[in-house]
Amino acid sequence: MVLLPGLGYGRSLWATQVEQLSPWCDPVVVVPDSEDMGAVLDQILAAGGERFVLVAHSAATLAGFACAAQSPDRVSALINMGSMAEPLPPIAEYMKTLIEQVEAGDIDSARAGLRSQALGGGHHNEPELEAAVLRSQEEVPQDVFVAQCRFLIANMDQQQALSRIQVPTLLLHASDDGFFDLASAQRFQHQITDARLSVVHGSGHLVMVERPAAVTALIQAWGDLS
Repeated sequence: MVLLPGLGYGRSLWATQVEQLSPWCDPVVVVPDSEDMGAVLDQILAAGGERFVLVAHSAATLAGFACAAQSPDRVSALINMGSMAEPLPPIAEYMKTLIEQVEAGDIDSARAGLRSQALGGGHHNEPELEAAVLRSQEEVPQDVFVAQCRFLIANMDQQQALSRIQVPTLLLHASDDGFFDLASAQRFQHQITDARLSVVHGSGHLVMVERPAAVTALIQAWGDLS
């Protein structure tokens, strides 16, 4: 199993899932570190086994869709959370703003802005959760953060990949997601041959840390890990 954290987050974002899924599989967390789609797909395939379940979050779902479409011989199932696959000009402009902040030496503000929009479901005032999210952000070096922003801008439109995906695909949508709405997830579901949509209630964009048990159970069921 390969798990991809979203833009600006490090390996510890998936810490709970890695711990809970380890009895059934060998989960590996890959942090995309290039603005080039081909290079990111090479990262994923190098980390995965001969056949593996691919789990991606947020901006990394762009790579999730592309990898599942291009390498069905390697990806046995896809689980995307907070999915992206179509041009979103406001998000692209926001990425440019984040790049400007980081290049001006203010990565702390860039991280804080992402964090404030990502937590939902009443989790904004939970110090331990906020601290864990910040630690995950601090794992990502400045150059990787900028590369991830540029990756998103360059690869935002993955709609052609959707119709080519033949592997079982689970789309997870958080009910209080501050970035993406349910309608977009429903559109993606209809474009993929074998896709199911599941809504996780009481969570914002960082569903794996806000509702960890529910996410782990869904991954285990969809990945047939038992």
